Amino acid sequence: MSLSLNKPKLDNLAGDTWSVILPIIVIRRLESVLLAWHHDKRAEVLAKRPKLTEKELAKLVKKLELNAKLSRFSNKTDLTLRGVRSASVAGQAS
Repeated sequence: MSLSLNKPKLDNLAGDTWSVILPIIVIRRLESVLLAWHHDKRAEVLAKRPKLTEKELAKLVKKLELNAKLSRFSNKTDLTLRGVRSASVAGQAS
């Protein structure tokens, strides 16, 4: 049995694969920068206002994130790739 590769089909598959993978890579990189920004900003705010509750702190940091003067980009939702993946895995388990 001989195995032959269909070059156009293989090229198309490679193109389709990258059209899915590349946006995920870019989103993940942006999310990594944003998560680091969140961590730093959270520590900065907590140092100035140590009596904030977790909920108040999260709300304030999100508000700062959405301020274009303080953050170059933002995620208007509370979704993250890790959270989406966790929800997906939990949904598959049930």
